[in-house]
Amino acid sequence: MSGFWPVVGNVIRNSDILLLVLDARMPEISRNKELEAKIERFEKPMFRVMTKMDLLSGPEIEKLRGKYPDAFFVSGTENTGFKRLKTGIMIEGKRMGLKTVRVGVVGYPNMGKSAIINCLAKGARTKVSNVAGTTRGTQWVRVGDLRIIDSPGVIPFSDRDERKLGLLVAKNPEKLRNPEETAKEILSFLLDKSPEGVKKYFKVTLESNNPHELFEEIMKQRHYFLKGGVLDEHRAALDIIREWQNGKLNIKTY
Repeated sequence: MSGFWPVVGNVIRNSDILLLVLDARMPEISRNKELEAKIERFEKPMFRVMTKMDLLSGPEIEKLRGKYPDAFFVSGTENTGFKRLKTGIMIEGKRMGLKTVRVGVVGYPNMGKSAIINCLAKGARTKVSNVAGTTRGTQWVRVGDLRIIDSPGVIPFSDRDERKLGLLVAKNPEKLRNPEETAKEILSFLLDKSPEGVKKYFKVTLESNNPHELFEEIMKQRHYFLKGGVLDEHRAALDIIREWQNGKLNIKTY
C-alpha cells in the first residue's frame, strides 16, 4: 500500500484540517508517524481520533481520556462521539476564517476511516469493509459547510514488522507471510491486558501466561487438528486474527 502515499500526500495538501485515525485499543501502536510528520510539515491542524471505543471498557476509556486529553473518542458501531468531533472541526474552521472546511481523514489501513466519514456525513456513504485497503482513491463527501475527504490507508515505508501490522489489521490475514506469529502477538497483547480474561474468552485452563502455550491450548480446545492428530496452526491463527479484526475478541469482554 506504499503506492498510495502520493494520493495521501495530495489529501494532506488539499485539506484544511486532518483527522489522524487511531485504534483506541492500541493508540501508540497505531500512530502513523510518517503521516504525522507530513501533516506537521504542511503546518495543518491535526485532530487525533480514537476509534473502536466500543471495544473498550469504561475504565479503559477514562484512562485514555486522561492520557490523551485533546483526542476525540468515537465509535462507528455505536455512532457515538461524532457530535463533539464535528463541533471541534467547525470551531477550528471558524478560527481559521474558513466558510467551507476541507477535512482529510488519514491513518493506517482498516482503522475505520470510512466509518468515521459515514457517521459524520450520515446521508452520504463511502465504502466500508473489514478488508484492509478497501479505499483505493480519494472520496469527497459534502456535509453542509464541511467537505470530507477519505483516503486509502498507508503503511510507513519503515514499518515492515508483520506482527505489528497484523495486530493493527493493516494487512489481510490471508496475505500475512506468517499468520501464526501474528496470532501469538495478539495473544501476547491480550495477556498483558487481562490474562484471566483472555483465557476465559477461549475457554482454556492454563496456569502459564506464555502466548505460545496459550496458542496450543486454543487449538486443542477448538479441535483444530490435521490428519494424524497434528495441530492446525494455520487455521487457528487465521481465526484468532479475524476475531480480533472484527471486534469479537476484545478487551471489553474482560
